[in-house]
Amino acid sequence: WQLMGLPADEFTSDSAVIARLSPKWPLCIDPHFQALRWIQQVFQSRAQITKPNSRKAREKLVLCLQEGCPLIVEDVRGEIPAFLDVILLRRREEEKAFLFMHKSVSVHQDFQLFMSTPHAHTQFQPATFTVVSVVNFTVPLQGLDEHFLSVAVRTEDPALERERGQVLQGVTEGQRSVDAWSTKILSLLSESEGNILDF
Repeated sequence: WQLMGLPADEFTSDSAVIARLSPKWPLCIDPHFQALRWIQQVFQSRAQITKPNSRKAREKLVLCLQEGCPLIVEDVRGEIPAFLDVILLRRREEEKAFLFMHKSVSVHQDFQLFMSTPHAHTQFQPATFTVVSVVNFTVPLQGLDEHFLSVAVRTEDPALERERGQVLQGVTEGQRSVDAWSTKILSLLSESEGNILDF
């Protein structure tokens, strides 16, 4: 995720885990747009973006539901758009089809919904917290230091920033390799018969 623009601090990483794994759809408080950029990087060109008052918002929702594309609803203020109610009342793993705009709509298993607001002090109704996971992506002081350092390096020495990205990618791939080997070793140990010290 850090390779996709997310700061490396623990607070932001925890927020990202909640946004991806919570059983309820996430509503990201995102004044610095880092969650929005991260989600777009994760899903790349597949993600559809809309705003609550857009005339094509409902059409995009139906398209994303059927095609399995992620839908990002940005600039959500105080109240969640009413057209999302039918989705929010269902958890991520629930029903695969329902009625929407007087039509039966099937839900593709890859469908994802993300909502974001750039307003750090938005006041949500208590009922909102029962249907979404409100996730705070406000940059903490530690993350801000790293963000400014990254911007400064990218401006002053782009080659160094690219090298940093390559190093991060190498570390990530190395960690995946270590995890894969650990799993394989544990699997072999659990399947072996007799006392391992006898070999």
